[in-house]
Amino acid sequence: MEAAEVESVPAGGRHTFGLTDLKLSELVLPELFDLAVHHQDLTKLDACFSCLGVSATGMSGPEYHRVTYHLTFAALDVLFADNPRMAISFVFGQGADSTGGGRIMWARVKGQTENELLSRFLPSYIFRPGVIQPLRGVRSKTMCYQAVYFLLYTKSNRLFRHRG
Repeated sequence: MEAAEVESVPAGGRHTFGLTDLKLSELVLPELFDLAVHHQDLTKLDACFSCLGVSATGMSGPEYHRVTYHLTFAALDVLFADNPRMAISFVFGQGADSTGGGRIMWARVKGQTENELLSRFLPSYIFRPGVIQPLRGVRSKTMCYQAVYFLLYTKSNRLFRHRG
């Protein structure tokens, strides 16, 4: 948002982000499958940066497929209807199986979703970070992730504090 070329950043999610910026317009979308309701807010876009997804922990294969694969394309179909030249960047995560046929359910679904993205929407970019470190007080809603972040942050602070 800090780049001068960026005029506005419409950002959508199920809950408020709690961020304020002159360029940011927050769209609270309780039902992400129904983006068409916000059609007027999603026109004239040059780019889409998406982090749609959830942890597969405790989810059945069909439910995870619905949230990861079907939600992605429900959103993109609305966005691309009015923005056919929009570039899209997706963050999925390390371990996605681009063969789409592996044994690990979440990796297979992410790989299938990536393959479909790359075949239907150009330009498309896929990022698979191994770790994303939350900053500025951001907390993960996934308890086990938050515990790992807490342990890593606490340990690294102790290491750096005692080196001086």
